[in-house]
Amino acid sequence: MWYGGQVKHFAWDNAKNGKLRAQRILFEDIVFHIERGDVLDILHQAHEDVVLFRLCRVYDQELNALSLRTLLLRIQETPADARPNEGVASALGASELMNNALEPAIAADLEFVEQSSNDRVKRLMMWRHKEIAHRDETFALQGGLSDKFPINWTEIQQLIDGGMAIINRYYGAFFGVFYSHQPPDIGDYERLVAAIHYDLERRRQARPW
Repeated sequence: MWYGGQVKHFAWDNAKNGKLRAQRILFEDIVFHIERGDVLDILHQAHEDVVLFRLCRVYDQELNALSLRTLLLRIQETPADARPNEGVASALGASELMNNALEPAIAADLEFVEQSSNDRVKRLMMWRHKEIAHRDETFALQGGLSDKFPINWTEIQQLIDGGMAIINRYYGAFFGVFYSHQPPDIGDYERLVAAIHYDLERRRQARPW
């Protein structure tokens, strides 16, 4: 089909192309920096900052803060019959047995989260006080924080794993809820869909008509 009129041909302009290249971030430039590790270094540092910031909040030692320490202290001071009672133990009529079993765990978990008994938490709190919550003038100007209060990523991972174990111990006991720090994969979604399908089928078969 012919509409008539002149066809405007594309004319390549090297000068304009060079100007646009200078003003824009090109895809090949991004690939080059990714291959060289520049972008990953930036992202890795950002993730490190977030991890340390969140972990400092989890292990905060202040009594007016919402942290693992204050959670455990509140559980410890709450009578067993006044604690939440919505987990599996309640359904089995074993709440008293569950609370009795938790007592030694509470003491051990408090020892893990308190800076007076866990040197990793103490060093983490020093990073909170001197670098993360606010900058210490001496360490900011002269350095040396990592030399005086060293903490490595193996120890940070141990604090993360220990904190998750504590949360799951009490949330599981009191509410029947468990948290995972592993990212979901396709298998998780497939199992979820299969569980929903199974429940729908069970309800369909249970209908009186």
